Amino acid sequence: MKVALVNLKGGVGKTTTAIHLARLLSEQGPTLLVDADPQASAWEWCRQAGPGLGFASDLRPVRQLDQIVPELMGRDGAAVAHLVVDTPPGHEALSLAALRAVDMVLVPITPSTVDAARFAPTLDLLGQADTAEHPLHYRVLLTKVRSQTRSARDLREALAPLDLPLLTAEVPLREWYGRAFGLVPSPEALEPYRAVLAELCQEED
Repeated sequence: MKVALVNLKGGVGKTTTAIHLARLLSEQGPTLLVDADPQASAWEWCRQAGPGLGFASDLRPVRQLDQIVPELMGRDGAAVAHLVVDTPPGHEALSLAALRAVDMVLVPITPSTVDAARFAPTLDLLGQADTAEHPLHYRVLLTKVRSQTRSARDLREALAPLDLPLLTAEVPLREWYGRAFGLVPSPEALEPYRAVLAELCQEED
């Protein structure tokens, strides 16, 4: 699987999702996380967590990412089975290169009216990347969902007219995600992402 986390709005959980998905994918085969964000948050997370994460990482905030991915996945003579790309907020060129480098795109969005209102530029970017030569397959993931509230349901209803491919799986708002930076994800933190990955694998098949 080659998947990118993309949303031009920040604060939606792209980096957290990238780390947790890479950790789960590493259980299935050699995995590389590429940080395409100049702020290097995912890269720094990996550096602090160390080899216990179970996957390799690389910092590549470059506009030619789609051109160098084949080399990255075959570096040192060892094939990489899975690629996860974390992208920056507000940088269309870097995000577009990431979209062109992967087979699947995951768009995290939080259940807030602000995020819903600012979703249009990301949709436009997805449209730019969707070509006959490289058809784009993307799914939308609700993150930071408060349990036992109407917020997630209200957002699903608000997004319904856009006919977006929303995943059934959701990532809850939990304190441990806020404290997780630089740490190896715990089994408890990974559990919601197992459901996300399972749904993505079904879509991929």
